[in-house]
Amino acid sequence: MTKIQYKTSEKTGLPPGTLIHVGKKHSNKTRLSQLQYSPQSFIDEQSFYVREKKSFKHDPTATVTWKNIDGLHNVEFISAFEPSLHPLTLEDILNTKQRPKIEEFEEYLYISVKMFGINQKGTGIIQEQISLVLKGTELISFQEQEGDIFDGLRERIALGKGNIRKHNADYLLYRILDTIVDHYFLAVDFISEKIDALEDKSINDDDPKIITEIQQIKKQLINLRRQISPLREITNSLEKDGNQFFKKETAVYIRDVHDHLIQLVEGIEIQKDILSGARDSYLSAVSNKMNKTMQFLTAISCIFIPLTFLAGIYGMNFEYIPELQMKNGYYYFWIINIIITSALILLFKRKKWF
Repeated sequence: MTKIQYKTSEKTGLPPGTLIHVGKKHSNKTRLSQLQYSPQSFIDEQSFYVREKKSFKHDPTATVTWKNIDGLHNVEFISAFEPSLHPLTLEDILNTKQRPKIEEFEEYLYISVKMFGINQKGTGIIQEQISLVLKGTELISFQEQEGDIFDGLRERIALGKGNIRKHNADYLLYRILDTIVDHYFLAVDFISEKIDALEDKSINDDDPKIITEIQQIKKQLINLRRQISPLREITNSLEKDGNQFFKKETAVYIRDVHDHLIQLVEGIEIQKDILSGARDSYLSAVSNKMNKTMQFLTAISCIFIPLTFLAGIYGMNFEYIPELQMKNGYYYFWIINIIITSALILLFKRKKWF
């Protein structure tokens, strides 16, 4: 997973509402696209870049318009794209370190969340901020870069599958949030597979890299938890009675998203427990191997202690040591050493030190 830094020193000392892009610049281009649909019609305009000086067409028969902007570095364009947006909303859109949040204004509803997905190589998790503005029959999405997780949703709209084209823009917003939450499950499953592999590896392997991998996965779980918790607050707010931007029938679907988020949080907590167990297993395996090593070295030391004692006595420079004058004393010395060594080895084997 890409390392996430929450330092926003770029904005230090600036007044509220100051528009400055905070985050990584993924591309030099800003791309626009638009979908317009109704139960009977669908128009997918060819996407274009800002520098091409094109504009969207308007379909008077469309009941929903979904405008999407990829690339947030063009501050001047973002600030002028939708004149009705409050400067504080624009500030949040341009700040990709923004905590997931929801804000209700007189003319529109603003939601900021994080998207998670698996990279093209299938080796890690990628993260991106998406800002959503619901205004009447329009939904505007602001993304950090080209490419997202909504191709399946766009295909269903184009083919008229399901009942999405029978509903208004608030239902489209629900489907986007539902898609984002579904990919949270994919991210959690991806991490779960890595934890399962680490759990087996931690029992049989004492590779120091294991503890590093455990810490990295733990950071990923914490980051997921940090992004999911505020989203529960968002869904709670959307399903409340009196929300002027969400119809009552759409709020029912939001409850389902809220239930999925609760399930996700529980799943993350379970994975954290499993990860802690894998870490304990690894530390226990390392400790056991160290104990066995120390046990073996202790046994070797115990064998050589009496041998060193004998060698020390008969290596002294005294002229009158009785055994020194024995004709076969040297051989007796080795026989005694062999007997002592053999006895100690048998003793340690019975105690399973070897």
